[in-house]
Amino acid sequence: MAEKPKTMHVVCLHIKTTADEDRLIDRSFRALSHIHNVLVKHVRKLLVQLEHDKEYQFLRNDYIVFMASHKDEKKLSKDDAAYKKSLSDQMSEIRRDIGLTEYSLQSYIKVCGKQFKKSGGNSRELVPEMKARK
Repeated sequence: MAEKPKTMHVVCLHIKTTADEDRLIDRSFRALSHIHNVLVKHVRKLLVQLEHDKEYQFLRNDYIVFMASHKDEKKLSKDDAAYKKSLSDQMSEIRRDIGLTEYSLQSYIKVCGKQFKKSGGNSRELVPEMKARK
């Protein structure tokens, strides 16, 4: 059965900011945009590496053929489940070795974000807490 699309709502709040806060917000968004673009470029390079890795492509093709041949089965036999897990583990190890894991990407972001870090500040605190003004 098809899942119903989820309804989304957007709330726009107008915050009165000072010129300094505007500059800080603008700088923060530019930094985040830059870090995002650098990360996308890095991930694309890693995916190209993965695409050219002959061992990974061989395992991936085996996995695809295996899953296609067992698509009608609700539950795999123990041997088939072990084979599937073996293929999956080997592919995961290759992805981990080239640095295509969440942890590796977080470490990469941390290094990229250091150029935007203020002296003595925390690089995660790009935008300070805004106070309501009247």
